[in-house]
Amino acid sequence: MVIFGASGDLTKRKLLPSLYELFARDMLPENFVILGVARTPFSDEEFRIQQKDNLKAFLNHTEMMNVVDWESGYRKGEKYG
Repeated sequence: MVIFGASGDLTKRKLLPSLYELFARDMLPENFVILGVARTPFSDEEFRIQQKDNLKAFLNHTEMMNVVDWESGYRKGEKYG
Protein backbone atom coordinates (compact mmCIF):
# COMPACT_ATOMS: atom_id res chain seq x y z
CA MET A 1 0.00 0.00 0.00
CA VAL A 2 1.31 3.44 -0.88
CA ILE A 3 0.26 6.28 1.41
CA PHE A 4 0.72 9.71 -0.14
CA GLY A 5 1.05 12.37 2.55
CA ALA A 6 2.47 9.76 4.93
CA SER A 7 3.92 12.34 7.32
CA GLY A 8 0.56 14.04 7.77
CA ASP A 9 -2.13 14.10 10.40
CA LEU A 10 -4.56 11.80 8.58
CA THR A 11 -1.94 9.06 8.44
CA LYS A 12 -1.02 9.22 12.11
CA ARG A 13 -4.56 9.61 13.48
CA LYS A 14 -6.61 7.45 11.11
CA LEU A 15 -4.80 5.44 8.46
CA LEU A 16 -2.13 3.64 10.49
CA PRO A 17 -4.40 2.93 13.48
CA SER A 18 -6.99 1.53 11.04
CA LEU A 19 -4.35 -0.58 9.34
CA TYR A 20 -3.29 -1.85 12.75
CA GLU A 21 -6.85 -2.94 13.48
CA LEU A 22 -6.96 -4.85 10.20
CA PHE A 23 -3.61 -6.42 11.08
CA ALA A 24 -4.83 -7.38 14.55
CA ARG A 25 -7.86 -9.09 13.02
CA ASP A 26 -5.65 -10.93 10.51
CA MET A 27 -7.39 -9.16 7.63
CA LEU A 28 -4.26 -8.01 5.77
CA PRO A 29 -2.46 -10.12 3.16
CA GLU A 30 0.54 -12.08 4.38
CA ASN A 31 3.08 -9.98 2.44
CA PHE A 32 1.44 -6.60 3.05
CA VAL A 33 3.86 -3.65 2.84
CA ILE A 34 3.32 0.04 3.57
CA LEU A 35 5.26 2.62 1.58
CA GLY A 36 4.88 6.19 2.79
CA VAL A 37 5.44 9.10 0.41
CA ALA A 38 5.51 12.77 1.39
CA ARG A 39 7.54 15.93 0.92
CA THR A 40 8.90 15.83 4.48
CA PRO A 41 12.56 14.71 4.37
CA PHE A 42 12.66 11.46 6.40
CA SER A 43 14.84 8.39 6.09
CA ASP A 44 13.16 4.97 6.35
CA GLU A 45 14.33 4.76 9.96
CA GLU A 46 13.04 8.24 10.86
CA PHE A 47 9.67 7.40 9.32
CA ARG A 48 9.43 4.14 11.28
CA ILE A 49 10.31 5.89 14.54
CA GLN A 50 7.74 8.62 13.93
CA GLN A 51 5.02 6.11 13.10
CA LYS A 52 5.83 3.99 16.14
CA ASP A 53 5.50 7.07 18.33
CA ASN A 54 2.21 7.96 16.65
CA LEU A 55 0.84 4.45 17.15
CA LYS A 56 1.84 4.56 20.81
CA ALA A 57 -0.10 7.81 21.13
CA PHE A 58 -3.23 6.52 19.40
CA LEU A 59 -3.22 2.81 20.36
CA ASN A 60 -2.53 0.74 23.46
CA HIS A 61 -1.20 -2.14 21.36
CA THR A 62 2.49 -2.90 20.91
CA GLU A 63 2.38 -5.94 18.59
CA MET A 64 2.35 -3.83 15.42
CA MET A 65 5.44 -1.92 16.54
CA ASN A 66 7.65 -4.85 15.53
CA VAL A 67 5.82 -5.29 12.23
CA VAL A 68 6.38 -1.62 11.33
CA ASP A 69 10.14 -2.22 11.60
CA TRP A 70 10.18 -4.77 8.81
CA GLU A 71 7.25 -3.98 6.56
CA SER A 72 7.26 -0.24 6.00
CA GLY A 73 9.36 2.27 4.14
CA TYR A 74 9.38 5.92 3.22
CA ARG A 75 10.27 7.94 0.16
CA LYS A 76 10.50 11.70 -0.13
CA GLY A 77 8.28 12.89 -2.97
CA GLU A 78 9.29 15.55 -5.45
CA LYS A 79 7.54 18.89 -5.55
CA TYR A 80 5.72 19.39 -8.83
CA GLY A 81 4.20 22.51 -10.30
